[in-house]
Amino acid sequence: MSNTKGRRYYEAIHARPLPLRTHPLPAFHPTNPLSFVRLAYSLLSERLTTTPNSTPSPSHPQILKAYYSPATRSVHVTDAESARRLWEDGFFGKGSLSRSEPEWLERERRRLEEVKRGKRGGTAGEVTERRREERREEKRERARREREELEERLRAEGKLIVGEVTSSESGKGGEKGAEGDVAAEVVVETIVDGHMIHQADGKVDLEHMNGSATRSDSRCEDKPQVKAKSTSNDARKDSLAQKTKKPRTSTDTQLVLQNQEHLQLTPQEAFYLTYGLGILEIHPQPSADGAATDPSRPGLSNHDLLELFRRTSTFPPLPNSAERTLPPDDPFLVNYLVFHHFRALGWVVRPGIKFAVDWLLYARGPVFAHAEFAVLVLPSYERWPSGERPDDDDYNATEGCKEHSVWRERGEWWWLHSANRVQNQVKKTLVLVYVSIPTEDEVARVEHDENGNIDIGALLSLYQVREFAIKRWSPNRNRD
Repeated sequence: MSNTKGRRYYEAIHARPLPLRTHPLPAFHPTNPLSFVRLAYSLLSERLTTTPNSTPSPSHPQILKAYYSPATRSVHVTDAESARRLWEDGFFGKGSLSRSEPEWLERERRRLEEVKRGKRGGTAGEVTERRREERREEKRERARREREELEERLRAEGKLIVGEVTSSESGKGGEKGAEGDVAAEVVVETIVDGHMIHQADGKVDLEHMNGSATRSDSRCEDKPQVKAKSTSNDARKDSLAQKTKKPRTSTDTQLVLQNQEHLQLTPQEAFYLTYGLGILEIHPQPSADGAATDPSRPGLSNHDLLELFRRTSTFPPLPNSAERTLPPDDPFLVNYLVFHHFRALGWVVRPGIKFAVDWLLYARGPVFAHAEFAVLVLPSYERWPSGERPDDDDYNATEGCKEHSVWRERGEWWWLHSANRVQNQVKKTLVLVYVSIPTEDEVARVEHDENGNIDIGALLSLYQVREFAIKRWSPNRNRD
């Protein structure tokens, strides 16, 4: 029942696939005069009821502000409302302090509320930490039982004197010592079949006895020895004091939480929101002295963003040189084409670096179901003349292959087999997306404006995208 309520809750929040509000028009029939009335009413109501400060629409687009960070080579959205809108309407970006959804502020509020009530935190991170602590406690308890069983077996075989202080008894003494000023650490040594067993804090070590071994007291060779070491208990006392100290709650000090999280967009997502939808305005990074960028100044243009993203999408980043021409198989441009292609088809596209792929395709979003498809982007040079293709053997021997080294490792059989094996383990279908790369002459013939900037729309229209879904062939399942 709770899953049904949660699903309805998500369906209400993520009702819009993009951060735009559309107004579907009613059915129009030229022979029916009432159709003109319905159409006019819909257009007028949309114009009159929508204000510039409301949800963005094609008629009243609300421009969101962001800035580019050279340190992370990504785009940051610091406004909480804008970040929430981009995530809820299309699942764009990820929280800088969260796994995906920006929820750090909500997690902190819930944690402080739990502390105020004297309860243990119930956030996802705290539940994980609590489970890890329980597993560590189980391991310590298992080690203690194994230690006691070993001592009982040695005592039954007569190889351990009953009157000696054992490690289990020393554990009890350690608890007493924790309350005092000095704690005793007891090390038990006994000889078993020519080997010396050292026991300290539940650890057992075997040391072979040979003639060169020396003992501090030769008269006690055949008897177990007990060595007691006095250690300072200041660290244990400080740890105990920290555990017993009550946490500071909101009743003692009024806490004012400031949201320290921002939404982090990949270059492809940012360029899609800027060029594809026109709802994002990206500014340069704030200056080093902390002065913020003037929001009234216009942001970077689409051509500036294209040049910026293609220089910083490779490692190491390319130098800032205006004389360098745009290669047809630029990594950023090819990956953005695939991102734009699947977004236009209605898929929710997310980065797939976790599963060793370029993109993950969700039918509705990550909160509803897992990704169904994993996408690998491969350039295809079928339109290039023979001998000039980067995937030819004779071309790889020239200096030109250095510019295409990012694509060279993609194509080996072992690489494809590894990627396909990973996707089968996580129950995803691997999709190979071949992007047909235009020749340099075709790119050079694209029109430019008066400022020398290339027509981005005409450039993207030169590329073609083909999709191939592959699965791992198994003789037992695919025999027929």
